[in-house]
Amino acid sequence: MQLTVEKLQPFLRPNPLPDAQRQLVSSWAPVIALLLSRRYGDAITTGDEGTEPVFVSAAADAIQRRLDRPNSTVAAQSVNGASVTYSANLLAWFSPAELAQLDSFTGSGGIRTIRTPAPDAIRYGNRLTRMPEGSNGF
Repeated sequence: MQLTVEKLQPFLRPNPLPDAQRQLVSSWAPVIALLLSRRYGDAITTGDEGTEPVFVSAAADAIQRRLDRPNSTVAAQSVNGASVTYSANLLAWFSPAELAQLDSFTGSGGIRTIRTPAPDAIRYGNRLTRMPEGSNGF
């Protein structure tokens, strides 16, 4: 996957980007492209019916978050408790929800397990209706 400023520009604001932000985007684009390529590989396809626009849009959203919060490592804040959560992970471009959505889109994730009950003979076979005679309950 190749990410360029020209591919990302339609998804970013302001349009056109100022020169300083354009330089940041051009330096971040290869990093995000590498991260997405490592995770999704052949699932990122180009062409008329390709999936690349979905990944370009996701990459632009991640870049836009960085542009909106320059030099910020604050991931979450709380007003009443005055607590702040810092993010030290420099490669955390995507939230878990975004990655789950991309995983589901490509079919590489989103697998959910469904727990079903055991058959009645197993579920109720070991249940006693009354205590055996001569036992004291233990």
